[in-house]
Amino acid sequence: MGESQIEESTRTKVREFVQDPQVVEMHAMLKESLGKSSKWNEVEYGFFETVADVAGDPTLEVKTRLAESMRFLVNESEPDGIAGFSRLLGVGSPQVGVDPRPGEGKLLKVVRGIEIRAAIIDWTKEDGVYVGPPSKDYGTTIYHRDFVGQLDRELVRESLQGQRLYVQEKDQHHAEWLIAEFGLEAGQHLDPQGWKQILKRCCSRAMSLSLTGAILKLAIQCRPGELGNFARALTCCALEAFQRSAELLPLPLPPLDEAGLAIEDRIRSLAMESTGDDEAWKAVEEVAPQIGERCGLGCKFW
Repeated sequence: MGESQIEESTRTKVREFVQDPQVVEMHAMLKESLGKSSKWNEVEYGFFETVADVAGDPTLEVKTRLAESMRFLVNESEPDGIAGFSRLLGVGSPQVGVDPRPGEGKLLKVVRGIEIRAAIIDWTKEDGVYVGPPSKDYGTTIYHRDFVGQLDRELVRESLQGQRLYVQEKDQHHAEWLIAEFGLEAGQHLDPQGWKQILKRCCSRAMSLSLTGAILKLAIQCRPGELGNFARALTCCALEAFQRSAELLPLPLPPLDEAGLAIEDRIRSLAMESTGDDEAWKAVEEVAPQIGERCGLGCKFW
C-alpha cells in the first residue's frame, strides 16, 4: 500500500506506538542482547513487522505479542515454541512439543540396578555420564579405569550415585568393572524433568541470599547432563581428593563446616520430597542467616 493510501490516523497511531516508552524499552533490550548477532537484521525486521500490526490491531494486543516474542530474554523458561528464538538460531519455525531426538542410548545391561547404556548418536547427553575409554566423540573421562584409581573411592561413588553409565557398545566391560571395583549401587535417578520440578519447588518462596546460594549449588551438583557431570567430577578432582601427586585442580574447593553440611543435607532431603513441608522450610530459613558467612559465602566461591 502506498504511503498516500495510508490514513493520517493510522500514521499517527503507528508513530505514537513506536514512541511508546515500553516499546522503546523492548527494542533497546533486544538490541543490547542480540545486536551483535549475525541474525540481528532479521530479528529487528521481525520486531518492526509486529509493530506494524498496530495499524489494524489494538495497541495492548500488539504489546503482548512483542513481549511474548522476547520472553526468552527475560526468564529462564525453555525456548520451545518461541518463533523469535528459533529465527535467531536460523532453524525456522519450531515444532512445539516435538523432539526429533530419542535422547537415550540403547540399554545394554543392568548391573546392581545401574543401567549401562550405549553411547551412540541417539544419546543427547542430557542424562547419564560417559565412563568409557577416551573417544573423539565423547572426550576423556575421569572415570576411565586407567585414571580413576587415583581418586578418592567414596567421592567417586557419590559422584556416580543414581547415574546411568554410558560406554560405546564394545566397551561395556569398562562400566561393569567400574561398578564392581568401586562398589557402585543404584540410587535415586533424577531425569531432566524431575530436576526442573525440584528446582521449581526449592525456588518457589522468598529466601535469603545465603540460602539461595546453597540451593543453587546443590541444584548444579544434582543436575542431570554435562553441567551436573562436571560439577560432580569437580569434587573428585579437587586437590585434597587425590591420593597421588598429580592433580587437575591446583586449589582445594571451599570447605564447609558441620553447620554448613547439615543445612545442605536438610535442603537436599526437602528438595527430594514430593511436596515441600512449609514448617521444615521455615526451620531451614531461620538457620540460614546464622551460617551465611560459612555456607552462603562458601557456596558462592564454590
